[in-house]
Amino acid sequence: MNKTPIACILSLVFASTAYAQEEQAEEYVEQIIVTGSSVARTEANTPAKTTLIDKENIANTGFSSQADILMSVPGIKVEGGGGEVATNAFVRGLPSGGQFQFTPLNYDGMPAFQSGMTSSAQDVFYRPDIGIERVEYVGGGVSNLFGPGSVAGIINYISRTGGDDPESTVQVEVAEGGRIRTDFFNSGALSGDENLYYAISGFYRYDDGPLDTGLPTKGYQLRGNIRKEFDDGHITFHGQLINDKVQFFLPLPLDGDNRERLTGNDGETVYVAQTVAASELRYPSANGMYESPIRDGVATEGGSFGIDFEKELSDT
Repeated sequence: MNKTPIACILSLVFASTAYAQEEQAEEYVEQIIVTGSSVARTEANTPAKTTLIDKENIANTGFSSQADILMSVPGIKVEGGGGEVATNAFVRGLPSGGQFQFTPLNYDGMPAFQSGMTSSAQDVFYRPDIGIERVEYVGGGVSNLFGPGSVAGIINYISRTGGDDPESTVQVEVAEGGRIRTDFFNSGALSGDENLYYAISGFYRYDDGPLDTGLPTKGYQLRGNIRKEFDDGHITFHGQLINDKVQFFLPLPLDGDNRERLTGNDGETVYVAQTVAASELRYPSANGMYESPIRDGVATEGGSFGIDFEKELSDT
């Protein structure tokens, strides 16, 4: 069926309009400008808030506990209410009373302890030393990509590893109250093998403490790693030995609704109970006389072992 002249003109108009819209769309697409920025990250590409504490700052802190190191991290409040270890970490918006279950502790990406603790924190198993390369704190919910239960954030201590150039460091601290602490770090290449490196660190310490509790802080820790580097990755074996005592103070609860003080074995009112006083605690039981073992102090004794493996995988 032949079109009338009017119909032909309308067709041309519609076709021109469609072509003009398509041409305008192409021009509009060509005018889009995409910008971006790049920030070097040592651990992961994440938009989360990340705080980094390097080894120089750690060594200059004069730390005795994890609380001493983490107190400079914005957004997190820490205190060593349980002594030099059992650090409480608080993040705004979460329940109080110690938030170790919401802020897990990792060493070289491996969890120090995952879950199940109700009266302590993960740092009872590890002590910080000068063998730490850096500490990374990743805040916010995205941190659960790096560890279980990481609702508030995750704390990751990354160990120093060896290189072609040998390195040795010794740090000695002497203070009042009989305090002495010696930290050391040594690293280098293992002879006879290419791209095979080692690093070892640790400390020994003794401290009577600011109060005469009868239970001095004393002990040692040894940590080390052996690292084999490949063209597309590495494998690192980590090990730790620890035998370290930390003084604790026994809390004395008030008794009854009237919040009265307890009466001691000698019949006198007890106003304060330090660990050394609790060492005399005893009472009869069905199995005989019970004696408190607290006179021996609280010790962390044992070790750990872990493997860190990284390799660039091919398409197959």
